[in-house]
This record gives sequence, C-alpha cells and structure tokens, in this order.
Amino acid sequence: MGDTNISHETLGAPIRLGLQKDGSVRFTQTGRPSMRIAPELSTQIRVVRENFVASLQSYTGTVIEEHTAAYRTQVERNQNAGSPMLAQDAKLLQEELDRLERVTLEAVAEAATSDPTDSAEAPTTTGRVRSKATADNS
Repeated sequence: MGDTNISHETLGAPIRLGLQKDGSVRFTQTGRPSMRIAPELSTQIRVVRENFVASLQSYTGTVIEEHTAAYRTQVERNQNAGSPMLAQDAKLLQEELDRLERVTLEAVAEAATSDPTDSAEAPTTTGRVRSKATADNS
C-alpha cells in the first residue's frame, strides 16, 4: 500500500540537519542549526514543480490559441488592475532615490565646506574616515 519511489528513510526523516563539508553541524547567522530537505525529496519536489509549471504553460498556450480575443481582454483587465500598484511602487522608489541623492549631495557639500586640517578626522576619497595623522602622511 502506498508504494512510492521515495525511500522510507526519506519519508520518515524529510528534514535533516545541515552539515558543513567537513561533517560538522552548519549554523545560520542567527546561531540556529541549519536544516535542509533530504536530497531525494528535494529532487522529487523540483521535478513536480517543473512539471506543474510546464502544464500551466501548455494550458495557457492552448487557451491563447482557442480563445485569443478573450485571453487578450483578460490580460488587459489584469494589467489595468495592477497598474495602480506598479505606479505606487514607482513613486516610492523615486522618492527613495531622490532622498538618497539629497543625502549624498548634502554629505558632499558638507565635506567640501569643512577644512580637513581643522578636524581630527578627514574623509578619504572612498568615503572612509581616516585619522588626521594618516591624512597628513598622504
């Protein structure tokens, strides 16, 4: 009953502890042990996903061939419905780019008006700060 080409071990332990190449336990940046999907199961999931996508693409092609006008109308309706969200994203992105440009210009203007010999630290050409002694040696 329920025979599958996925091994019993894989089905019994689908989530495994992640290991480094040397065999030691791998940890995430937050300090938690890294978990992974059993390779055999991961392969099967990828195959199912690829088949599903191929099936959807095939179905879409069939719909386009058989109902071209209705499909075109649906696509236009979807694009019109999504355009306010795309416009909002574009507006937010432009506002953030403008803000970053303003901050950069202010920093450049401030650096240009300040005298590096008056302070203990002078900005380098890469934007890093170095000590006055290092700045004097250059």
